Amino acid sequence: MNDQEKLWAGEFGNAYHERNALQYRLEFWLNVLRKVNDQPIQSVLEVGAGKGDNLRTLQTLYPEARYAAIEINVKACEAMRDLGITVFNCPSTTLNTVNPKQDLVISRGFLIHVPEQDLGATLRLLFTSSARYIFIGEYFSPERREIMYRGYPNALWADDYAGRMMAMYPGKLAIVDTGFAYSGNGGDDITWFLLEKTK
Repeated sequence: MNDQEKLWAGEFGNAYHERNALQYRLEFWLNVLRKVNDQPIQSVLEVGAGKGDNLRTLQTLYPEARYAAIEINVKACEAMRDLGITVFNCPSTTLNTVNPKQDLVISRGFLIHVPEQDLGATLRLLFTSSARYIFIGEYFSPERREIMYRGYPNALWADDYAGRMMAMYPGKLAIVDTGFAYSGNGGDDITWFLLEKTK
């Protein structure tokens, strides 16, 4: 494991998941998915899912869907298994894809913690695991910029993650919608993109 993976797999990651108790995000996801309601979501994968807050919220919208998660922290994985979520307890860098492909693949507040040397492989995992939609909700910057995170260097970066993925797969992704979740209105200051694979 690299230094960032060790950080999130251990006590630092445990403390993060304790601080971030479950908060339903129903209004947020209703807004994100409002343009795809004519296409039922039957399977969802979240990469870097934490304790499954996003997946648990989506379970209220799509109760019949199948849910899977990739998460490095053991305690967080245990919490998700209690929700009936299929869990891959491993670094995202150890997987090339998840089969079968999922209707919706999510990264929310995860790519910001992926170091540059692993970012291409992680974006590729998101792309190859998706049958149709990819959601990216992260701190945005037109150029990669490091941000000190709780006293730790080399643990958080703002970047144009959606732009980098589209550059990796020219002509293969279209933007369905974008938005911003402002912390002053209950969000976490992420810029989000809902992308769709083109035929």
